[in-house]
Amino acid sequence: MSDVLHNPTSSAANELSKTLKPLHPSLVQHSSSPYSSSSTQHAAGSPFNLSLPNHSARHGGAVNESGGGGGSSGTPSQQLSPLGGISGAPGNAQSQFKKTISSINQQIHSQLQELQSDDSLQQHLLVKRGSKKNKQKISMMDSEKWMEYVRQLEDKNEMLEHRLEDLNHKFERYKSTAELRQETFIRREKRFQEKDHVLNLKLKDMVENHSQDGNEMNKLKSLKVQINDRIMVLQNDFESLLTKQKEAHKVEIEDTIRKFARDLELERKKNSVEEKDWQEKATAMKQSLEEAVSEAIKLDEQNEQLIKKNKELQIEYKAQKDDRSMILKNVAMVKRENQRLRDRIKQLEQDVEYHSTISTQLDQQLQDLKSNHQTYVNSSQSRRSVDQSAIMEREQRYEDTIARLKRLLDQERRNLKTVRKSQITLLAERSELEIFLRQCIDDVRTEIAQQNNMPTDAASSFSRDDRNRTIELLLSKEKVIQLLYGNMFGKFKPRMPPMHGAEDETLDPTFGDEEEYYDGEESGFGYR
Repeated sequence: MSDVLHNPTSSAANELSKTLKPLHPSLVQHSSSPYSSSSTQHAAGSPFNLSLPNHSARHGGAVNESGGGGGSSGTPSQQLSPLGGISGAPGNAQSQFKKTISSINQQIHSQLQELQSDDSLQQHLLVKRGSKKNKQKISMMDSEKWMEYVRQLEDKNEMLEHRLEDLNHKFERYKSTAELRQETFIRREKRFQEKDHVLNLKLKDMVENHSQDGNEMNKLKSLKVQINDRIMVLQNDFESLLTKQKEAHKVEIEDTIRKFARDLELERKKNSVEEKDWQEKATAMKQSLEEAVSEAIKLDEQNEQLIKKNKELQIEYKAQKDDRSMILKNVAMVKRENQRLRDRIKQLEQDVEYHSTISTQLDQQLQDLKSNHQTYVNSSQSRRSVDQSAIMEREQRYEDTIARLKRLLDQERRNLKTVRKSQITLLAERSELEIFLRQCIDDVRTEIAQQNNMPTDAASSFSRDDRNRTIELLLSKEKVIQLLYGNMFGKFKPRMPPMHGAEDETLDPTFGDEEEYYDGEESGFGYR
């Protein structure tokens, strides 16, 4: 236990070397120095140096391994590859395994540096203790700490052993795969060598055959020379023939050019007179063109003016159309008002007749009452004193009812007079409108007859344009507008609203109910 406490690094190193040596004789090279008071020295910078054996294969298939049994490591003559036996997959596996071994060496080196630092700390404590008194002052707590530290080192040692076992298994697996790949690469290289041998034999055969075919090639070359000579002769003959044909064509072309030149001069002489005529025609055509252009400009201006006028007329037409619809509405409304007034007049006539009959009946009743009263007075003078008060009251009541009925009769007569006056004014205005409308219709009919070269009586049917023209003529007169304005916005106000569908009513030029009114006047319509 004291040895472990005084030199823990040496014991851990010995245990690691014992575990690593059975794996492979050349994997572990352990070098340690005895425990000294100053520091612990290790060979090659680390206590462990894991080395990988080199595998070499000669160009033919033999593989040599250098290990602990051989005592010396051989150098590979050539590394095998998948293609040609040079630096292939086994080399990659070796380099990967070397990398893993170097990483493990680095880890072990770092851990042993920690152990060395702990050793230096222990040496410092021992130097510090110095005497026996300081050694005796070591407490049990320090020993427990060292025991705990030793346990940690043992745990780390176990972890490293497991790690080395894993690496050993990986190494064996990589080694087996490398051997298999080397065998496959060697077999492939043998196949390539066999193919190379076969191709070399074929090449030799081809060279021998080529020497036999040399005479035939000489014959072909001589034939080629003859063919080339014949081609040169044909080319010379063809060039001479072409030169002759070119000269003949030149002569023909010059003759045709001279002929066309003579014909052209003759045509120029003939056309000298016609050219003047064509120039005069061209000047005349230019003048006509200028006139046509100026006329087209004028027509464009007139067209623009007509377009503007057309727009104005369309606006005016829309306004007149609206006025026409308004006039039709007003005419329909006036018709309805006239009908209402006629109905009202008939009702008033009936009321007047009723009141006149009532008044006559009342007069007769009064006369009867007076006669009865006289007889009653003559017969019963004795009872007059008793019933005189009741009779006076009854007479007073009769007189009151008669006066009230007379007042109602006078009021109805006044209302009837006002209605008759308004009816007369309406009929007068309507007669003026009828006169204007008939004049407009006659004017339009005469215009239609003049346009169609027809008599005035034949133009009895109106079209829509003719009706629009009639309305335009009607609205062009100020008197018509004044009458319409007076009817719409003057004293007369229609009592009934315009009914639905009044826009569809057409203008009736006869208006026709004036004769009924005058017939009523002649037949005793009115009051005495």
